[in-house]
Amino acid sequence: MAIIDGLQATIASEGHELPELDDEECASTEPRVATKYVEVTSGSSFSMKVVVHSTFQWSSDLHVRFLVDGNIVKSTGFTRKGDQEQEVSHVRVGRAQDKDIRKTLIFADVELVDNDHPAATEINAAQTAKIGTISVKAFRCYRTGEHRGSPSTASLPSQLQIPEKALKGKAVSNSTIFGPEQLWSASKLFNYKLLDGDDSPIAVFNFKYRSKKALQDLHIIPRTPSPDLPEQGPNPLPNEEIQKLEERVREGRLAERILKKQSGVKRESSEECTSSAADQRPRKTSDFRHIDAR
Repeated sequence: MAIIDGLQATIASEGHELPELDDEECASTEPRVATKYVEVTSGSSFSMKVVVHSTFQWSSDLHVRFLVDGNIVKSTGFTRKGDQEQEVSHVRVGRAQDKDIRKTLIFADVELVDNDHPAATEINAAQTAKIGTISVKAFRCYRTGEHRGSPSTASLPSQLQIPEKALKGKAVSNSTIFGPEQLWSASKLFNYKLLDGDDSPIAVFNFKYRSKKALQDLHIIPRTPSPDLPEQGPNPLPNEEIQKLEERVREGRLAERILKKQSGVKRESSEECTSSAADQRPRKTSDFRHIDAR
């Protein structure tokens, strides 16, 4: 369970909170950053939730951003003291007739294509590093008044077709796309100012979402056990032959692990395991923003 100084973030899919998986090789050394893996299923919807526990030490208002694959899809604020929470299952993509147009969030497969494929998604290394990651970032802030302009809207690419060279062997299996849209009552918006700037959140929660196979390739979860050897018939193999067969199986599994470490799926250490509180900067750089009212 990821909790930082009384703040907690979780991911749920199809109404069930996803178990959080640890990876010792990808553990953050920063006390303000928590990184977990979660297993997901393509085609399922999901939601993100932040909880402010009574143990949180208030020094100002609180601003929280929800990012998916490096894109800010929702921001909100907390001003009341005590236990409180907010769950995000739909994000605003526009407005029509004084209503918010909102869409669900869906886990989708990342399709690998040839490097010269005509439909390949144009993507740079920095964007690639953020695919398959949900982040929840909390900042100190104060409100400066009600927002009268147009609301911010979320944007996500369609299903990704990524050139193989862009991933460089990383076990990135999923991205996020929008689901069906719905009309919601328009939210009231407020302007606010960050007290410490974009580079100084007080808590960052990173959830790296992967398929079961990708998590097995990363050795986060064990592989499906091999089926038991069939029962021997009336002419069983000698014990020496059985021992030789078992030794070959063990050698094969060891060779597979060594091969993967040398030339197969790369552990997410160079770009993804070094996530700091200042990583995944939003596209805007000004300290002034507007957020949905609580």
